[in-house]
Amino acid sequence: SCLSIHYYSLFIATFPCAQASSAMEGQEATDGMTARAVDAYGFMEDAEEARGNTQLTAAEKKKMWERTRRRELKWVKMLGNWEKYRGSKKVQSRCIKGVPDSLRSRVWAVLVDAPTARAEATKTLQELVDTPVNPDDPVYEYLDVIERDLHRTYPSHEMFLTRNGIGQAAMRDVLRAYAVLDPELGYCQGMAMIAGFLLMHMVQEDAFWTFVQLMHRDNYLKGTFDVGLRDVQVSISTVEQLLATHRPVLAKHLEDQGMPGILFMVDWFMCAFSKTLPWSTVLRIWDMFLCDGRNLLIKTAFALLCLNEDALLHKCPTMAELMTYLRDLPRDLCGEAIVVQAVARSPLKDKEIEEARLKAEAIVPPSKSAQKRQAEQTEVPSQVNSVQQQSGEQQPQQQQPQQQPAEQQTEMQQPEPQTEEQPPAGQQAEEQQHLSRSQSSSSDSSASSASLWV
Repeated sequence: SCLSIHYYSLFIATFPCAQASSAMEGQEATDGMTARAVDAYGFMEDAEEARGNTQLTAAEKKKMWERTRRRELKWVKMLGNWEKYRGSKKVQSRCIKGVPDSLRSRVWAVLVDAPTARAEATKTLQELVDTPVNPDDPVYEYLDVIERDLHRTYPSHEMFLTRNGIGQAAMRDVLRAYAVLDPELGYCQGMAMIAGFLLMHMVQEDAFWTFVQLMHRDNYLKGTFDVGLRDVQVSISTVEQLLATHRPVLAKHLEDQGMPGILFMVDWFMCAFSKTLPWSTVLRIWDMFLCDGRNLLIKTAFALLCLNEDALLHKCPTMAELMTYLRDLPRDLCGEAIVVQAVARSPLKDKEIEEARLKAEAIVPPSKSAQKRQAEQTEVPSQVNSVQQQSGEQQPQQQQPQQQPAEQQTEMQQPEPQTEEQPPAGQQAEEQQHLSRSQSSSSDSSASSASLWV
């Protein structure tokens, strides 16, 4: 039917992985590649990401198709009047139910307000990509690291199989453009996982500005890739506090066996679970994450530990078993229906999560880059204060020449020259006390000025 053709065209236009598949088929003759079976998400059937994805029967597929069509119509209506629905409970509810594949690119972009970032930018994506980078430029050191990470990122996905193919070229452009846009952060290993994930489901332009919003907004991944990974450590400490409150037996077991969260949760937060869960579950988690923000990642980590609590307590008596289990969670407990339900019904409230995060931030020391920025901020006011003090000391010397003519005039008016008398000792002491009090008040005002600057 015409509607089916429309949906097929929409799918091809929306999913870069579908475009990559067609491009790869055309490159097989030149690259010597043989066709390999892939799953519905573009991964090789024997890939780790393909393991544990939801498998549907013919009847379930038909039912899913009908439900998806109804949801598409609802989402199209909301997207047509997004300002009315932005941030509403209805959007949150429909993100929990899952965003239709055909509309995920558009929905993800508006959830993070990527169109606004694109409209307010001073340079386009192509201009950032074309910006020349010289060897003395701070960005130059990141380019080689980006190049080395291209073939390591999702190597079993058809979009990134071919070296310098359509997928790797798009990823290179996104990461290079962001390094030029934000040279202070530049590039960190792990950012390629986020960029590649977005490129699988969004066109390059939307993927880039969505990536920018994720890196720049506090409610998403800002600070995750800073030097020292302090934000990741804060998130892990937050989960550990919440686990101790709601699952004290499990928290004590992990602590007794010397299994801190830093040993297995780093990938969870740096890659937003894209390396941890089956792909069908990852997409559902991201639908909710882009709607609710970073607290959703805390809820997901907490839910995974709770779902596996029984196995962790009874099947993993030592650190070795815990490490093996937590780094490769069983897929039967990671299905999208199980995980999404556990996250949606989480006992954790946003207020409780934020309170635990504040405690974690007080525990985790600031990164070296943050300490350096703070030192630079305090150094500038101290320099300003020293300049002000020097200028204050020089003022009386500049006023003395203006007083000399008056003194000379007084001497001329005196009929007889007189010898200058010294003031009494008591008067000298009083003048010295007055001078010391004025100097102390001056130093107090300088200290208060410095505190205002800081």
